[in-house]
Amino acid sequence: MNYRLDNPGAFVRYGSGRTVYSPGYIRTILNHLDRWIGSLKCFCTLSEVPYPTLEG
Repeated sequence: MNYRLDNPGAFVRYGSGRTVYSPGYIRTILNHLDRWIGSLKCFCTLSEVPYPTLEG
């Protein structure tokens, strides 16, 4: 995603598997999700956000 290329600190993945997202990245993902017409699982794969994170 271009946002991550322009903003290298958009999210941080820790060795424990936990990921922390910046507010700007969250806003960008949710804006894209609002316009997404495909399945949520496909969106998660393309955006590299885990399905359980967006499912809730």
